[in-house]
Amino acid sequence: HYSEISHKTIIADFETIVAEIRTISDDPVFLFAGTGIGGIIGQCYAATTNTLTAFAQYGQVNYREISFFLKTPKPLTCIAYQLINGMAVLFPKMRLNFPLPKYNGVHAEKENALYKVFQEKNPEFFRMGIRFVQALFWFMYDKESPLAILNDTPTLVIHAKHDRYFPSGYAETYYGALRGKKRIVSIDDCHSSYVFPSDYIAKKVNEWFREFSPE
Repeated sequence: HYSEISHKTIIADFETIVAEIRTISDDPVFLFAGTGIGGIIGQCYAATTNTLTAFAQYGQVNYREISFFLKTPKPLTCIAYQLINGMAVLFPKMRLNFPLPKYNGVHAEKENALYKVFQEKNPEFFRMGIRFVQALFWFMYDKESPLAILNDTPTLVIHAKHDRYFPSGYAETYYGALRGKKRIVSIDDCHSSYVFPSDYIAKKVNEWFREFSPE
């Protein structure tokens, strides 16, 4: 349940899955985390473990470079983070509305239609539980976050060049800071390119993981 989520339970869920895999196989463990927020959550797990042979992500976060998420000036990010923490304690079942950012770029009509379908099927699609939001921002901003130190896990970064959520150059900044073996795939499309040419993304992820697979 949203009101029971925390950064600890998110990491624990990943650890449970990996432990289950280890009961049936000693093969390398790979993780592909996609869909924007999914990429960020996967990045958080990758930063806490040495169990992954390789990692691939669609969606990323630069530690403490999150003012565009909060829609606040960078100097006010700390205050906004503290407010989120306070609301999570006082109102753990509260939901926050994150309206869809306006977008008129590449494949805008197609992507806007996709989001319309999402919202028709789930009117709460853009209303996130406060505890989930708190967990996300703990990873992205807290001084104890593992994201403060980038790990050495081989990482494939996939991003859209025309993304309504991330500012231009954001993925490249993250990629440049990675310390281990890395590769970047830039897709000349919108944020939902993980839906439209998903076969292309699957191909790139498969190629990346095969580089680290035993013969």
